[in-house]
Amino acid sequence: MTVSADAVQSSVAALNKLQEGRWGDIQWDKPPNSHRRDISATKFSGN
Repeated sequence: MTVSADAVQSSVAALNKLQEGRWGDIQWDKPPNSHRRDISATKFSGN
């Protein structure tokens, strides 16, 4: 199964929105997106 880059991009964007809504109050002490960027890079870098 092949996933297009656009589909991955929109999935990541949607997940980030969910994470911000769910954890925004909890992770107030972390810089925005610093941990999410690492997660996304790890999850989608290998084919």
